[in-house]
Amino acid sequence: MKKAYIAPKGYKTPVRWDLLSNERVLNCIDKLLKGEVISQIKNNCSLSRVGNIINEIRKVTGFNAVENVYIGVGNNQGYILAQGDEVKNRLLQLKDEIKAKIEAKKASE
Repeated sequence: MKKAYIAPKGYKTPVRWDLLSNERVLNCIDKLLKGEVISQIKNNCSLSRVGNIINEIRKVTGFNAVENVYIGVGNNQGYILAQGDEVKNRLLQLKDEIKAKIEAKKASE
C-alpha cells in the first residue's frame, strides 16, 4: 500500500488572520520592534502559543524577519527581530494591517 504524500506546511499555506487579529499580537509585535526577546517561558506577550504566532508573522514578513535564539538551559527558544530597516518596515506594515482588521471587526459587531 502506497503512503499518501503530505505536503509540508510552509509559506504556501494561507495566513491565519484569526490568530493574528487581536490586541495581544499587536503587543507582541511592539515588543519585537523594541528589541525584546519573546519566549514561551517568560510569556511576556500573554499568548498561549508563541510559536504559532511567530510562524504566522514569518509567513507575512519573510522567514528571516524573526530569528530563533536559545535562552537558559536546554531547548528553551526565544524569538527576536532580525536587524535591518526593511524588516522593521515589513513588521510595521503588518501591524497596520492587523489594526485595520481589528477595527473592521469592531465596526461589524
